[in-house]
Parts: sequence; C-alpha cells; structure tokens
Amino acid sequence: MTTNTAAVLPPARQDPRQVVNTLKRTVNWNDAGIGTGVQFANSFPMGAVILGAIVEIVTAFDAAAVLTVGTVGVAYNNLIAAGDVDEQTVGVTGPIMRGAGRGLTAAADVTPYAMVTGVLTVGQAVITYTFEGGFDS
Repeated sequence: MTTNTAAVLPPARQDPRQVVNTLKRTVNWNDAGIGTGVQFANSFPMGAVILGAIVEIVTAFDAAAVLTVGTVGVAYNNLIAAGDVDEQTVGVTGPIMRGAGRGLTAAADVTPYAMVTGVLTVGQAVITYTFEGGFDS
C-alpha cells in the first residue's frame, strides 16, 4: 500500500476488475450551490477512460436554465456544455461524448461538478457517467 500520499476528496471510484464503472449525480433546481457548481460524490480515477454520459431530465427546468458538467474552474463545461442537453424537455440525452477518453484523467484523479444556471423554480436531472477504471490491462 502506498504511504505518504495525500488523499483525494472526494475519493476516486475504482473497481479493480475490468468492468465499466459509473459516477452518478442527481441535481435539483434548489440544491445549495447549483448555480456555481456542485461536486459529484466520487472522482474519476487517474488513467480512467471516460466512455460517455447520459443525462435524464426527470422534471423539466425553467425556460432559461442551462445544465453543464465539467472539471475546470468556474465554467464547468468541458464534459457537458451548453446546448448538449435540452433542459426543458423530460427525457434522456446521450451518450454525450464530450470529454471521452483518458485525456482528463491522464495525470491525476479528477472530480466532476454539475451546474445549472438561470432563474430556477423547478427542475431535476440525473447525470450518469460510464468509465473504465484506469487500471493497466
């Protein structure tokens, strides 16, 4: 076991078997911090191959709402960008391939954040990522 290494928070979700892993986050219009980004409960592990995302709009958001997901700073849009999802229509979008591959996770564990901007009074989305766990094969 490796010692003297800093723990990643949130921890990476990694299964040592060669199986597809998932990261899932439900976002609601009234989640604290939704307008500036709420983090997923787990991270993509270093070396993970992101296979794509599926977004289910469970309850339609207000007309001007924009859902984005990302790992970079204030915009959080390098995984799901504005225009990738129709936030006003109940249903499933995907797979969304933006950010696919291992480019984002090549050097370290990476934590995604979801953000919904706009004047919000209603809406819920479930974001599910699939990825390979980052182990050498």
